[in-house]
Amino acid sequence: MRLMLLNKLMHQIMFVMEIRMRESQILLFKIENHK
Repeated sequence: MRLMLLNKLMHQIMFVMEIRMRESQILLFKIENHK
């Protein structure tokens, strides 16, 4: 039971990290284009 919960949490964290990385890459891209 607890293991399942932990697994779910890990997946959510991974998902959020991936979204953050993508957002930061898009931000960097926009900044580079403005120069």
